[in-house]
Amino acid sequence: MSLQTHRSRLLLELRDTGQRKLFPLLLDPATRERSWAPLLRAGGKTETTLGDFLRDVGPDRPIMITGDPGSGKTTLLERLAVERLEANDTVVLLRMGLWNPSKPLLEQLAGRWMRPEILAAVLTDGDCWVMLDALDEARGQNVEAAFEALLDLLRDYPNVRVVGTCRAAQLPSWAVKEFAAARILPLSTAQVDEVFLSATSRSPHNTELASIEDQLRELCRNPLMLSMAQELLLSGDREVLHIASPGQLYDLFIELINARERGKHPVVNTAERALSGGLSLRILGEIAWRMTEGAQSSIAENDVAELFEGFLLDPVAATWWGGAQAPSVPELIYEISSKAPLKELASVTGGAPHFSFLHLTFRDAFAGRHLASQWSSSPQGAPDLRELALDESRRYWNAIVSVAGTEASAGKTTARLLDLSFQSSRQEILLLATRCAIGRWDTPQRVVGDLAITILDAFKNWGRPFDYDLMRAGRTLISRIGAGFPARLKEDLMYFADKYAFVVPRESGIADIDDLFSLLDELESQQTVVDAMYTLSSRFKTKAERVRIAREIGRRLPEWPSTIGDFAVATLKDLGVVDCLPILRSIVVSTKFTDRARAFSSNGVAELGDVTDLETLMRLLKDKRFAYRDSVSWSIQKLAVRIKDTSPKIIDSVLANYMEALRAETNDAQGRYAKGNIYYSLGVLGARTYLREIERILRAETDGYVVEDGLLALSLIGDGSSAEMVRSYCTSGDPGVRLKAAEALVQLRAAKPEDFARILADDFRIVRRVAEPGNSQSNATDGGGLSAAGRLVRHVMERGAVQADEFRESFHISSEEREAFETFFRENQGSFSSLPSVVTQGFVTELRLAREDAGKIRLICGL
Repeated sequence: MSLQTHRSRLLLELRDTGQRKLFPLLLDPATRERSWAPLLRAGGKTETTLGDFLRDVGPDRPIMITGDPGSGKTTLLERLAVERLEANDTVVLLRMGLWNPSKPLLEQLAGRWMRPEILAAVLTDGDCWVMLDALDEARGQNVEAAFEALLDLLRDYPNVRVVGTCRAAQLPSWAVKEFAAARILPLSTAQVDEVFLSATSRSPHNTELASIEDQLRELCRNPLMLSMAQELLLSGDREVLHIASPGQLYDLFIELINARERGKHPVVNTAERALSGGLSLRILGEIAWRMTEGAQSSIAENDVAELFEGFLLDPVAATWWGGAQAPSVPELIYEISSKAPLKELASVTGGAPHFSFLHLTFRDAFAGRHLASQWSSSPQGAPDLRELALDESRRYWNAIVSVAGTEASAGKTTARLLDLSFQSSRQEILLLATRCAIGRWDTPQRVVGDLAITILDAFKNWGRPFDYDLMRAGRTLISRIGAGFPARLKEDLMYFADKYAFVVPRESGIADIDDLFSLLDELESQQTVVDAMYTLSSRFKTKAERVRIAREIGRRLPEWPSTIGDFAVATLKDLGVVDCLPILRSIVVSTKFTDRARAFSSNGVAELGDVTDLETLMRLLKDKRFAYRDSVSWSIQKLAVRIKDTSPKIIDSVLANYMEALRAETNDAQGRYAKGNIYYSLGVLGARTYLREIERILRAETDGYVVEDGLLALSLIGDGSSAEMVRSYCTSGDPGVRLKAAEALVQLRAAKPEDFARILADDFRIVRRVAEPGNSQSNATDGGGLSAAGRLVRHVMERGAVQADEFRESFHISSEEREAFETFFRENQGSFSSLPSVVTQGFVTELRLAREDAGKIRLICGL
């Protein structure tokens, strides 16, 4: 095929990309709005248009257009392609959902209509535009490999003009330096209002702009969302003005396009009759779910055929044909692929075609509809929410958020996820719950409040490294929390986010350690340096590798700006090799570093140091000029726990110093966080000698954060006479305080029936759970004080062994109980002689424990 023929075919394809299936009214000259050239942000805060950006960058550097889902990346790229084709330029375009990592990129760019050697010659001359749409949709979420293939092409053909698009969140930081990147800006509020005003003025019932909720306005700053809302309004649907989530907008729009498809043509065959009766939505849900399971942006025709073959064999499916002969699989494929929002994609190199949704977010919306249907119609055989939430790829998360956005009872899925987070102590479930709550603005304030309290509790008391993405997400809840929620809890969320989540690192796709070291010098992109450090510390595990990484970071540390330097110190701490100790010790006492860096250093010294470091850390704890005294308090506690067996007498000195610091601590923001951790540390270190003084000082405390930790200390070192003091806090106006008071009463085995009744009547779910049956807090002898994992372990031990001999005991367990044992062993590290072994035979999972360890578990669980 000639280049001119290729241009003609591509131009024809781009002029009919399927938009007319979705937005026929908007494309009608009588109803469409004037279009705005989208603004881009590049080079810091500079706003520009695509044309100006292309001119300013010049032809020698590849360009990457980023943006959120629905921001118009594909539309912008297609407009550019049409513009260049109409100017008689050569353009090759590849939609990366069809990219095959096992075939050369050049072959796929050439496609079915051009020989690769012809394209190679054009690329060598540089007289060609290479456009790659949606690199984030690379098959199997293999985004890193897609970028590597593109960079290889650029190395082979350095003169070619490349323009790509990618969701901003999926753009690898290591690749950023290779591109001139610009991000599509959201529409302005004025543009959104103009569209709403025009669309509502044409409808039978005019709507004042003042009646449109701010959340809907903000949502519709996304062009795709605005287009859907506009189309609904132009069709006369007023319900869109009262939605409470993006999921509800998709739901209304899906019903609209389904109704349009039903009304397009008279029913002439069995397949069309069935699909027009609602079966098409069910099938689209099945297709979307299959794509979600495979983490795919498209699905091959043979996979769709397999799905239909199974569907036709289902006895229930026969009811759809009304007694007529069932259609064939090809008939069904033809009918379903001709209806919006599905589209057929021709294979780039020949072979079977693929099918995709006109926008990837429709896959997520249909997958959510499918999942919600499964849960409501066949709950026994439906996918388990916990397993979907904990899938490491997070492929199901968007579907779950979609369910949360459309369910009849707002906050139901968020609350279920909260319960699951308690049962498993898994922070990623809290992150998903946060996304569900943020994605639906009518989520009950009590649910949002429960979520905020749980995030703080997980940070302080779940005994594992904290998910910094979760802390940042938690901060977004602040504006959604009700007026009755304590202001200090909002302040706590902001404090910990600023302290620990000041940057969000991502793992780089680069595998070679030396290549990652080279990225440490790319100071024009601080995120690239941070991501390289994060990858080095998380991927390379041998002592020799980690020592080498520590030396490379330590060598550059003095030259780095504070943002990179702070993260570098945290990385040295995480590397956990003794070679880091000298530099960490020097940072602790150096005022040349930020307080954040010194706090991270104290944490590292706690993990690696010895008894000689206690004096230095104690001085820093008592230094009122140092902002993060709470971190130093934790470091002292951690170090003391590590060395107490070898230096038992040192604990007396540590406790005395803690009490001295507590008596002298201030009541300002920095002081209250420090006091809270001191109370917590006194409890962990068993400061029973100071119990009465601790109670006396605690009675004078008024700050909720400090009181929470004081009550936690009493739960660990208190006695029977502490119960009345603890009980007095059960009616506090602060839900965080009530939670710790309830837990302390149970831990002290002092809860009375009236205490349980009051706890069960609490407004907050997180507090009520303390007294609910099955949570081990339901009575005073039920292992109170155990973690969520410990309570499940206790339940298994109470159920009894299925087999026992003089060496081991065996128990039948569920998948949830298996994970609870794994968590329990981590929580009680060093207490057991060996790790449990797990054997799965058919549907039965058997856990085998050493007899000695089984006895220790019973002791810990109070059996």
